[in-house]
Amino acid sequence: MDREVIRLNRNIEMKTPEIAGLLKKGNVALARIKGKELQRQNATINRIELSKGNMESLISRLATMTHAKAMAEVMGATSALFGELNADLKGSNVEGQIRAFSRETRRLSEFEAELNNRLDDAFAVDNESALVEEEETKMLQEIVAKMNLPVPENVRQELGLAAPAARGAALHAGGH
Repeated sequence: MDREVIRLNRNIEMKTPEIAGLLKKGNVALARIKGKELQRQNATINRIELSKGNMESLISRLATMTHAKAMAEVMGATSALFGELNADLKGSNVEGQIRAFSRETRRLSEFEAELNNRLDDAFAVDNESALVEEEETKMLQEIVAKMNLPVPENVRQELGLAAPAARGAALHAGGH
């Protein structure tokens, strides 16, 4: 999985300058197509990372369940032993300990049920597959801003970018 994520990240790094070049030339349509490819690769990376996390969570859950089962068996045997002692002693102190032990056993069962519910929620997958044009535009805006690209006016308008600041104003604001 890690190799696939590395490969996808490397591919994204290689395509970003290509998209920047297309935007610089004013070819927004092709830049959007390339942007969709990047979004799909980002979505794939996210799914891989989610799957990786889910597998780690499952491993942890299985370990917890194994320990919980062993603990439940020990508690069951202990409860039976306390029951026998209670029959022999008929003391109020022993009965209180047995009730406390039974309460803890119930709490453990409730914890296990809650853990199972949370793990079921963690494995739920969002099947949203449509890419929204707004997301594409935002990604293209980020590329232009990140690389400080000078792009034609029609690209600025289509992507909703602000007009570049005048050179003199930028120098004055910088204190030069």
